[in-house]
Amino acid sequence: MKLLNSNYHIIPTRAEQFLYGSSMTITAFIALMIATPDIPFPKRAAAIVAGLIVFFLTDWLFIQYVIFPQGQPVLNEDSPAFEMYLCIKGLLPFLLWLIVGHPYLGQLLKTGRQADA
Repeated sequence: MKLLNSNYHIIPTRAEQFLYGSSMTITAFIALMIATPDIPFPKRAAAIVAGLIVFFLTDWLFIQYVIFPQGQPVLNEDSPAFEMYLCIKGLLPFLLWLIVGHPYLGQLLKTGRQADA
């Protein structure tokens, strides 16, 4: 980051239009992590913190190096890079949840099958 330059901002102007969906993906990820049974609390808390860091880095890297590389927007909402970003943001909560929770989801499915039999 260019801390010595007073004109440089960490989040450029008009970036909020590209970050609108971030709160929804974070909410979805936290809800999935809380709703998954049998995950020990330390692992759940660590996964939520790590997930929040991944969400922050995804937004920060995309804004700094793809949309606003020189402080001015170079992409619009119809660009392929922006569409790829939206796909990543939409899938990220579920991918992170599956990475952390897959052993517990298997146990949940086995329990559900035994209850049906």
